[in-house]
Amino acid sequence: MTSEARVSREIIARINAPNSGARVYRNHVGGSWHGESTRVTALNLTSARASLRPGDVIVRRGRFYTTGLKPGSGDWIGLVSVPVTPEMVGETVGLFLSIETKRPKNAQERQCQHDWAANITRAGGRAGFARSADDAAAITWPG
Repeated sequence: MTSEARVSREIIARINAPNSGARVYRNHVGGSWHGESTRVTALNLTSARASLRPGDVIVRRGRFYTTGLKPGSGDWIGLVSVPVTPEMVGETVGLFLSIETKRPKNAQERQCQHDWAANITRAGGRAGFARSADDAAAITWPG
């Protein structure tokens, strides 16, 4: 079975190929705690009041922060060049591109991912789900 990582590598090779007219970048979405941290060691383990083990990290005065665009946004985001109308000759136009990578089989899309893709498409961009480099190419260069 092909992994999502392999599908991602194939998509990047295809979309970011020289002279493809498109470029995508990894969009990591997630969150973490940030603050003053102390790594637990065998020496300071006895002073801890909780169930800790060596290698754990204690975050004091922690603040949660998020990364990436938002939950549901595509794994790969970027721009794709598009043909222009006669009135726009000489202009360069790029459309927002968002590709959510999935394993070839049994990968479920979440509702927030469908909502993200629908919003991008309604705004004139290109977005969708790709289980292969061919799927990604169809999103990037439809028709």
